[in-house]
Amino acid sequence: MQSPSDLPGAKALTSDLNWDSETAMRFGTYVHLLLENLPHHDAGSWSQIAHNLHQTLDGDLPDTFAQEALDTALTVLRTPSLNWIFQAASLSEVPFVTTLAGHSSNGFHGIIDRLIIQDQKVYIIDFKTNRTVPENVQQIPVGILNQMVIYQHAIAQLYPNHDIVSGILWTKVPRYMEIPPNMLVEAKTNLCKS
Repeated sequence: MQSPSDLPGAKALTSDLNWDSETAMRFGTYVHLLLENLPHHDAGSWSQIAHNLHQTLDGDLPDTFAQEALDTALTVLRTPSLNWIFQAASLSEVPFVTTLAGHSSNGFHGIIDRLIIQDQKVYIIDFKTNRTVPENVQQIPVGILNQMVIYQHAIAQLYPNHDIVSGILWTKVPRYMEIPPNMLVEAKTNLCKS
């Protein structure tokens, strides 16, 4: 089994490589924890919850970076156009296991940051804490597209009669960027050729 994030291809724009990998990983983990947990609680308790979550991190995240992570998460949660992502009916940290015929006999396992299941659509939303955000979908790094191919494939197997919509929530901006289906079809074709 492998993680979709281990698939080939860059995960960030070249100009994004301005933090060491450990700091970037811990920062991203903390933002993800905040976005996973804070929406389930009253805003008045967010500061204490954030402090408690900071203590659970594997390794040290300096206070400056921890504060920036909290500010990032709060900005996302307070952006009205993104409220639909954190509605009570949405699912967070959804695990999956799948295989991708034509690519590898190895299976994939992973966790989808946010899943929203509607009558006819399922939204797959991945949170990205990249320091540099693509200006448009054409600039999304290929490694992220490969990851989203696996997510979409896994969910399409569970919901064959639904339209599957995949998108990235760039936390730095913050902005939701929906990925056109044809881009994921092309990415899947290229992935299966590799």
